[in-house]
Amino acid sequence: MELAATGFDHSVLLRFRARPAEHGLERTVFDRLLEHCKEAGLVAAGGRQRTDATHVISAVRDLNRTELAGESVRAALEALAVAAPGWLAEVVDVAEFAHRYGERINGWAMPTSKTKRERLAQVFGQDALALCRAAWADAAPPWIREIEAVQLLRQVLVQTYCIVAHVWSRPSAMIVTRVSTSSSAEVCQIPVAK
Repeated sequence: MELAATGFDHSVLLRFRARPAEHGLERTVFDRLLEHCKEAGLVAAGGRQRTDATHVISAVRDLNRTELAGESVRAALEALAVAAPGWLAEVVDVAEFAHRYGERINGWAMPTSKTKRERLAQVFGQDALALCRAAWADAAPPWIREIEAVQLLRQVLVQTYCIVAHVWSRPSAMIVTRVSTSSSAEVCQIPVAK
């Protein structure tokens, strides 16, 4: 689904879930899902898997946040490439960003290592912060901030990340996800408005 998609009616999911249940295929559907998760490295092979396991829910939440962050940066870049290509070329390395965000961010293609996923989430956060800093800089045209994808990027940045620094404009600020276990993340803030 595209980022701006309105979603689907809940009754579609209800009907889909009812079909396997009517024929006693719940276990088959669950086993197929587990096979795909094992292939993607999201769950360990062997052992007993439960759908309510805290670690499974946590892993899915982290994947969703990382994918949302990456897709938000990609959407903002696409919108800015259409609305202000000259300005965008001045504030980011277009070739590097095109390489990183050229294709849709896919949760199934995320790194399987927790360390690598955290690093990827940090890169997405740093890129989001760089774009927001550029968009809210005094030299930026004010209408840049009014682009819907840029506003969404800022909202995702504020809700998902935390800047570990005393000053918003410090270029060396470290950015961490809000669910990070870092003790410094507990005291950091991102201003809602400059």
